[in-house]
Amino acid sequence: MKSTLSRLGVATIVSGTILSTLAPLQSYAATSEGTVNTPILNVRSDSSTSSSIVGKLTEGTTVDVYAVNDEWAQIDFEGQKRYVSSTYLTIGSSMSTASTSSASLYVAEMNVNLRSSMSTSASIETVIPKGSLVTHVSTHGATGSWYKVQFGTYTGYVAARYFTETSPTFYASTTAVLYDRTGTGASKIATIPEGAKVTYLESLGTTGSWYKIEYGSLVGYAPARNFTPTPLAPEAVTTYYAVKNVALYNGTGTGASKIATIPLGAEVKRVYVNGLSSSWYKVQYGDTVGYAAARNFSTSKPEAVVKTTYYAVRDLVLYESSASGAARLRTIQEGTKVVQVSDANLSDSWFKIEYDGVTGFAAARHFSTKAPEEVTITPYFAIRNVAMYSSSAAGATKVATIPFGAKVEQLSQSGLSSSWFKIRYDGKTGYAGSSHFSLKDPEVVVKTDYYTTRDVVLYNRSDAEKVKIAIIPFGTKVQQVSEPGLTERFFKIEYGPITGYATADYFSKTAPSDEQYEEERQVRIYVDGNEPLNVRSTPDSSSTTNKVGTLSTGTIVNIKPIVGSKWALLTSGTYSGNYIHTDYVVPVTTTPPATGITKKVSYTSYPMTVRQMIEKQFNAVGVTDAHRYEDAYLPRAWVSVNGTTGTIVKKEMEVISNVGAALKSSASSSSTTLATVPKGATVSYIERASNSSWYKVKYGATTGYITLSSVLGTANVLSRPILTSHPYGQINPGEQVKITGQTGTYYTISYARPSGFGREIFDNTWRRASLAEISSYADPNLIDVNSHLFYQFLDISKSAGTTATTLNKILASKGTLSGQGQTFVDAGSMYGVNEVYLVAHAFVETGRGTSLLAKGVPVDKDGNALINSSGNRIYPERPIAATVYNMYGIQAFDSNALGSGAKYAFQQKWFSPKEAIIGGANWISQNYINNTKYRRNTLYKMRFNPDAPGTYQYATDIGWAAKQTKSISDVYQSLDAYTLNFDVPKYQ
Repeated sequence: MKSTLSRLGVATIVSGTILSTLAPLQSYAATSEGTVNTPILNVRSDSSTSSSIVGKLTEGTTVDVYAVNDEWAQIDFEGQKRYVSSTYLTIGSSMSTASTSSASLYVAEMNVNLRSSMSTSASIETVIPKGSLVTHVSTHGATGSWYKVQFGTYTGYVAARYFTETSPTFYASTTAVLYDRTGTGASKIATIPEGAKVTYLESLGTTGSWYKIEYGSLVGYAPARNFTPTPLAPEAVTTYYAVKNVALYNGTGTGASKIATIPLGAEVKRVYVNGLSSSWYKVQYGDTVGYAAARNFSTSKPEAVVKTTYYAVRDLVLYESSASGAARLRTIQEGTKVVQVSDANLSDSWFKIEYDGVTGFAAARHFSTKAPEEVTITPYFAIRNVAMYSSSAAGATKVATIPFGAKVEQLSQSGLSSSWFKIRYDGKTGYAGSSHFSLKDPEVVVKTDYYTTRDVVLYNRSDAEKVKIAIIPFGTKVQQVSEPGLTERFFKIEYGPITGYATADYFSKTAPSDEQYEEERQVRIYVDGNEPLNVRSTPDSSSTTNKVGTLSTGTIVNIKPIVGSKWALLTSGTYSGNYIHTDYVVPVTTTPPATGITKKVSYTSYPMTVRQMIEKQFNAVGVTDAHRYEDAYLPRAWVSVNGTTGTIVKKEMEVISNVGAALKSSASSSSTTLATVPKGATVSYIERASNSSWYKVKYGATTGYITLSSVLGTANVLSRPILTSHPYGQINPGEQVKITGQTGTYYTISYARPSGFGREIFDNTWRRASLAEISSYADPNLIDVNSHLFYQFLDISKSAGTTATTLNKILASKGTLSGQGQTFVDAGSMYGVNEVYLVAHAFVETGRGTSLLAKGVPVDKDGNALINSSGNRIYPERPIAATVYNMYGIQAFDSNALGSGAKYAFQQKWFSPKEAIIGGANWISQNYINNTKYRRNTLYKMRFNPDAPGTYQYATDIGWAAKQTKSISDVYQSLDAYTLNFDVPKYQ
């Protein structure tokens, strides 16, 4: 019932903290009403929590208030003066302890906890960073000491003393993009120029990193970092004119993006900015504001056409136009004088040239205003294997490898950096690092006598692009030639007049026996009763100690019979180099295939340009081993050196996780999340946590922990000693590298990517490939239709029509792959996979049957490998449960190929080479070649997946498909009749 007593006020129930004792009634002069604002409020007989409860009020009830303080309120309850907690009242007059007002904007003066209720012991919903904006909802507490606010997706309570009210008017501190929404897939709806006025509407995101704003008649979303409540100072402007076609950028730093081209003669307004380098102008061109090189502008308007004398700095082609595919007009020789004619519509990367009565177009980089100097030729010698490039610019193409000790001609070139030589070698002209050459002949080469322990393939080089140049017969004496920088896996070999490279394991300093052999032949083991045949280390059956194993009846092997004996030397398979008795072998006969070869080429169209496809591959971080022997560079400022050990001290790291990264209070996923750091944001490294999968970092003013896999260091390992050169990968701060040399302000380094790191991280062997390198493999137009490389387009879901006998010829001396011809034929037939492809795939993944996964990996009961990547036994306390094989490298991930490949083989029960060949073929068929969703019926599709480039690809090596084509081509060339079905991608 309503009291007739005079009222002091009206109250509404709220949540808060009890403050002090009840003040005297006479201290309140105004009257007010109060309303209950909690589900149930106890009414007590006295102002004490121990007093009796005389009733209850429900939320929203209006009561008369006679007196109030920070702890208790005296109210009219059923005609009696009773007491309730003032914490749960909203007072509605000038002396009220809680009021609701229209939304105002406040700024945090420091990092502030947002709590679930008005208590310092209430749970923390999130932390509002210093400088963040919040929307004021209401004020609470007897002294207005608490605000109810909205921050991003959160609503809660904060201490009022940490906030200052501010205006919703903001100004763009830089050119900003306005989007139709936040998050991935947002569309640009406007560009807000620097200094433009906008109206702030609300903050979004868990950290308030986005603003909803009104710009003119548009309402949209933009990053908060691009706005300030303070208007920009007025800037003086001056009219200038472009003296050539000028690129306009969105910034002055490395990595700035081109936003427009200002044509020759165009008028711009120069905006003066304090602190801007004198070599740059900030200019307004039309409605676009950006930055451009100062040298490209003049206060005087240029004439309509400007002609400038230039000289060709190299031989070049003059084209009919600057468009792709334009016809050639002339070849201009190095040093030739030409006239460059200004053209307002021409890209600044091209020149319009007058030469020999002809007007055409050529790349601007090929010209200099200085007349060429007389070329001085100086002889030099390579002190290591050296890569020679087409130019000294970033992204140049490798044109040759200059071997150790080779004599070259150094050609002087004006303007060339001292860290580069222009050189001529073997009829080719190119560029190479000057540190790789000496005026003196290298030291005398050491030669050592060796003997082949089998037939050995000799290659023209030791890297992935090697080509077979000879076969050295078993037992041949050769000379091994020392060569600095050559991996210990390869020997440089002099074989008669031929010099090449071969696998070091196939040589011995001990000469073989004096046995004479007949021609090598292929035979099948045949023992009555299907008994196995003994294999012996010496041609002697009377010995009881020379047995090294057995071969099952039916096994096909290659042998060289010993002249005048019934014994033969095995030249293929696991027991190559040992002996068997020829009474237990029969010749292998084959039925000649029918004659006739058919070649069919079809094309599949894809809705993208080849450039777009290649860029997607680059963004997915394709790698190559083509540079494993080349120097890699780090700026000296990024490395702290102690002896030959360097520690990366460049602290900036970038968040690479697509969903952002949680900044935790400790190195544990269960600890409190301090903030969510968005993708692309920068954090500063402090140290590696004792738990090695976490970094301690600083983000803004907040220090916390972030997972190793969610961030990437910004220290680029460079392909050349130039900051703008192609990066081979990054290295995280705190990591240690080996210092191998120094070139100017750069160190050369060696570093092996640790287990668990992504392929964005630099590695000595597997380095990030450049756009040009990816293009050479991924652009079908660059693949010669008559070369073996074209076999990457072969439809490998169709049989080659070959036989086990033919396959066994190429499988001879291939470790555990030897004699498995029938297994490959059966595997291909069972699962719809080309058998020749399966052999080639196994060659690539197992090093032609010699890898540890091919030889067999011992594992424990859980499938964990019991040897390391060097083949040494680990975990000796664990018994060997099985030996597993993996012939196609399935699930053998880059970070731990041996361990992951062995684990998967154990799970699949691949306990023999045969089981691994057949089981692996099933996996490849189901997951790639004949997969109903992701059908990849060519090597090209398996590697590059043109349906969705950069995703669901079989290998990270950009040359994976090309590396298998030679073996496939060779097998096909050994057949007399077959059909080739090619499926070639066609891009827009």
